[in-house]
Parts: sequence; C-alpha cells; structure tokens
Amino acid sequence: MKNITMYMVTHKPMDNIPNGRTPIMVGGGNNEGGYLMDNTGDNIAIKNANFCELTAIYWIWKNDKTSAFVSIEHYRRFLMKPYCIYPKIITPEGLMRWLKDNDVILSKRVVYGMSLLEYYRRWHYESDLELVREAIGKNSPEYLENYDQFINHNECSMFNIMAIKKAEYDKYCEWLFEILSFVESRVDLSKRTNYQKRVYGFLAERLLNVWVIHNRLKVKELPVYYLQDCKVKSFLVTTKRRMPRVVTPSVPRR
Repeated sequence: MKNITMYMVTHKPMDNIPNGRTPIMVGGGNNEGGYLMDNTGDNIAIKNANFCELTAIYWIWKNDKTSAFVSIEHYRRFLMKPYCIYPKIITPEGLMRWLKDNDVILSKRVVYGMSLLEYYRRWHYESDLELVREAIGKNSPEYLENYDQFINHNECSMFNIMAIKKAEYDKYCEWLFEILSFVESRVDLSKRTNYQKRVYGFLAERLLNVWVIHNRLKVKELPVYYLQDCKVKSFLVTTKRRMPRVVTPSVPRR
C-alpha cells in the first residue's frame, strides 16, 4: 500500500508540478501531460461544470484502492510549510510529519466579516443552504446541531483542500455525496450564471468543516501557497494572503 498520494486537481497541463504531486485532470481538458483523468473508472466527470474539483474528489474515493493517506490540492493552491518567512510548498515528508499527530490537515481558516450564512446569502443563493440543511435532517440528523453552529459562525477552511487517511476520506465522501445528491435532485440551475452553477463545489467547502467538527477530528491548519506564473508573483500573492484580514463581499452576486 502506498503511504500517501498527493493529488493535484487541474483543468490544464502544468509546466511545473510541485514535488510529490500526482496531477488529475478534470473538465475534459488537453491531457498532453498524460495525467490521471476524472472521466475514467467509476466517475461523475460529466458533472464537472457544477461540481468543480469534486469530480476529482469522487474519482479518488471510488478508484484509489492503494493509498493509506490522500491529499487534495489545486493547480494554483497548495498546502504550505508553516512557520517559514519565505513561502514554500510543503513536501510529502513534511505533510506526513503533521499527519502523525493529527487526523486531518485543512487550509488555514478564512475569517469573514459576517456569519457564513449571511456571506453565502449575499454571494450565492440561500436556498442552496436550505436544501443542505434539509438533506442533513433527512440523512444524518445527528449533524444538524454542528451544521447550525458552524453556518452561523464566521470562520471556514476553504477550497476543498485536505490531507487525511484514505479510510476517513472514504467515510467523508460517502456522507458528502449523499447530501449533494439530495440537493442536486431539487435545485434548478438553468437561470444561474456559469459561476453560480458551481454550487456543489461551494457547498462542499462548508460541509467538509461540518464533517470534521462533528467527528471531532484533530485538525492541523496549514497556510495556502498561491502558485503563480513566476516565483516573484507567487511570493507576493502568497505573502499578501497570509496577512490577517477579514473577508466581506466587495461586489454584487455574479
């Protein structure tokens, strides 16, 4: 059994893949790099426009039978080595050291200038959250208290980035996709913009936190490295994002 597979979700070929990452292509893009594809094996690749990186997350759940641990990152967002002045993407060895003493690694929480419910109401569609709550009440009512407390709080680990034991990851995916299937069967996306049609990716960002809280997992938060087209830009963007800030919607819902 492989110790850890660090999946990097991408929709395009990458010139520089960070050390130890296994790229997985989503969205039917140009796979000239010969990456893993989310449209092979047991998959929901056809839903990528609405599910975003979740088509890769689903593929890993259903098709990776050999990894003891898995991590999920993006082609431009990676977990970063903490406590360093100069930003550095974490190595597989560095990540495993943190996983020895923690159940799950998440991205450092984003702090919002309002509750997560209010932020979602302003930026997306509140009806999505109403359906999520209905799904939880039907399928896993023991999570409702955690959901209500979380959604009325103002901090959230974002981007569906994580590192975790594969066995726990599988449990999370089973819970997550049951909820999203319920929502998908009841929501109408026909009049939404392409951005707002990515609803299931947005919801999963919140639900990962709820699942971790309910299951009382020991969490280590790591900062996010924002990979740009050159090292100077990567340094500047990552350093800026590391500075303490409170996020509020700056433009109307799109």
